[in-house]
Amino acid sequence: MKYDTKPFRLPTGKWAIDFRRSRAGEKPFRCARTFDTKSEAESYLSRLVEQVEEAAKLGLNMPTDLTLSEALDEWWAEAENTVAPSNMNATRNRKLMWQRSNLAGLPVRDITRANIKSWIAGREAQGRAGSTIRNDLQIVESLYSWLQDELEWYVESPIKRLRKKLDSSQERDRRLEQNELESISRAFQAIRQAYLNRDPSKDKHPGHTLQVELENGSILELGPTENFLYVGAAFQASIECAMRQGRLFAIKWLDIDFNQRVIKVADTGPRNKKVPATVPMSPPLVNVLKELHGPAPRIGLALDEPVFGPLKGERAYRYLQQVCKALGIEDFTWHDLRHEACSRLAELGWTTTQIQRVSGHRSLQSLKRYVHIRAESILHLFDNPPIQQQRTGT
Repeated sequence: MKYDTKPFRLPTGKWAIDFRRSRAGEKPFRCARTFDTKSEAESYLSRLVEQVEEAAKLGLNMPTDLTLSEALDEWWAEAENTVAPSNMNATRNRKLMWQRSNLAGLPVRDITRANIKSWIAGREAQGRAGSTIRNDLQIVESLYSWLQDELEWYVESPIKRLRKKLDSSQERDRRLEQNELESISRAFQAIRQAYLNRDPSKDKHPGHTLQVELENGSILELGPTENFLYVGAAFQASIECAMRQGRLFAIKWLDIDFNQRVIKVADTGPRNKKVPATVPMSPPLVNVLKELHGPAPRIGLALDEPVFGPLKGERAYRYLQQVCKALGIEDFTWHDLRHEACSRLAELGWTTTQIQRVSGHRSLQSLKRYVHIRAESILHLFDNPPIQQQRTGT
């Protein structure tokens, strides 16, 4: 079948197509697009004609201009009733994450493998684990299946093969050296002090920044924000308690029991990956939280305030990346702090079961991926092996 539609030039110098098809027994279809060059318009139109003809042979509908965000809303209106209660929050949050992404406004039919690969690269740069990214992609893959099965769209998911590649992602074993830990801690202290010493009257001036000199002479320019009062404490707390990033920044003061030295976790079970109902606090973590808490008792609404104030996990991640870059510390992410915490507990002699009680890992197998013991930390066992201790009763 031949079509009379050809690319045409716009007054702006760009090129456009306005493809229409209306046949008996078929849903009317129209596609209008604008391109920078004539060759781009011709190439797109050629592929479009092939797709329209193939869809007609298979008795399928051509996709409309429905954007990713709009399609997710329509999918969710039906899928919400089929999602298990244990997965409801996680699925809803992932849907909202995609609707806030840079792909949300694109028509579903125009999303390509290149778009998805770029999105994956961005998530990896944020330190997201391969398993997390696979779960995020599952939402959109479910959407495409729904479009194919329920709406009978002629559309192919750009995700399937990309998810399989993530299955082979390498386990991370990045540990912080002591000098790196101390340098990062001092950098966050310097940022906090610069914020406290600032002139508040300048905060709202356009382009105003805090200039923070780090120990290696590099200068960080940061927009003044209350987050700086908390990021150093959050960094230390993450190493001490081994909590997942999302759970850590959700802690409120009413969750802290200084007398029992535990953090109470209300959202346990499958929704929160079976985190224990209470997480024990180390003495250093108690000190960090008491410094944030201050001497005055908290009552009423103050108890419902987040421990780390307005600071969110994504923002804390960015601050850590900026500090590491300025200090010349390579390949370290916020999620690596959880690895660091679990590894430190192992080096202190904790069993994997005891570490799991703190970290909330579902299985010992998954926990093992987080424990990376340095050889020098266990050299003393050659001189005083645990088995010999048990036999001699020492």
